[in-house]
Amino acid sequence: MFLFKNIRHLSNDITKISFKKCPAAPVTKSTCFAVGDLETIVVNNIHYPVLAGIYFEIDDKVYHKIFSITNTTNITNIAEASHKMMVQYIHFMAHISKLGISIMYFHNLNFDGMFLMNALVQMYGNSMNFNSSIINGQIYSIDLYLGDKSMFIKCSFKLLPLSLDKLAKCLLGKDSGKMKFNTADVNRNNFELIKSDFIQYLYNDLIITHGILKIPLLTFLKVFNVNIHKILSASGLALRVFRTNFYDIKCSPKKFFFTKKISYILHTRQN
Repeated sequence: MFLFKNIRHLSNDITKISFKKCPAAPVTKSTCFAVGDLETIVVNNIHYPVLAGIYFEIDDKVYHKIFSITNTTNITNIAEASHKMMVQYIHFMAHISKLGISIMYFHNLNFDGMFLMNALVQMYGNSMNFNSSIINGQIYSIDLYLGDKSMFIKCSFKLLPLSLDKLAKCLLGKDSGKMKFNTADVNRNNFELIKSDFIQYLYNDLIITHGILKIPLLTFLKVFNVNIHKILSASGLALRVFRTNFYDIKCSPKKFFFTKKISYILHTRQN
């Protein structure tokens, strides 16, 4: 009801909104980013990360690293083994941040983010080496402070709200898509036997995630001079494109009405 309440007063102003040209932003090293993914197995109805991967490109060279726990059948404390793997994973994030990579995406941060924050709490306790942006149970970002460097972890699903399989077939070609592999069949007893297939499944997801983000990143930079790395959600991206390219403050409505909740979701980083 609120959105239509003052439609009469806004209609004249809306017709005056004009286009404004914005020069394309150069593609620099600052646009480089990493993608990550976790794979878990269920033991006694609890998920434990057993695989963790990172994939990124610098100067057209591809880099990736896969972390794994071993001997799941003989491990007496799988929680401890999983945590050790996560610690190594986070330390590697610190390593690539020194290479100039400060943005990292997970396509399901609501799931993977819980394991990341759990590991961070165990690692750093109350020293608060990270911040998280969460609203209504939705994890939008996790900011890690790693010495003199930072790693901003974001949810690619919030920016591109479709499954990886659909995004891959849409942006990378109809023959692209997720590898067929039933992760639910993986358990503590057969993990070592099918680990190679599980790792390939993880690696395929990493390639897809990087690919479906690289295309809109370069497109929005070239066409709209908008860097998606600074945006947290699809709605925020739409607003940034509008305000950057089509909104003329001299002849457009002077006020925008947002609830506190909406303005939070539309938040964009100001760097």
